[in-house]
Amino acid sequence: MGLVLRAVRLARGLTQGELAGPYTAAFVSRVEHGDAIPSLGSLEVLTARLAMTLEEFFRLVEQDCDGEGVADAEQRARRSRRAGGTAPIASSERRLAA
Repeated sequence: MGLVLRAVRLARGLTQGELAGPYTAAFVSRVEHGDAIPSLGSLEVLTARLAMTLEEFFRLVEQDCDGEGVADAEQRARRSRRAGGTAPIASSERRLAA
């Protein structure tokens, strides 16, 4: 779940602090790294700040668990930036940026 949260946050061009809202950037970091599990209420706040519903977020999490690689978008982009190029945009990445 944390990797999907991070991938969506980065696709939206937000920092952890910008996403955090009433929480702290440290809390967002802990969730993204799997060191904290957000309550349903805090997850609802975070997904709203990402301009998506909980249903949409959990659909992405489910796709990631099914091996469709939603969370891999951020990792591919990072590798491409290191190589000096741009990563191809997969259909899952288009959904994240919408």
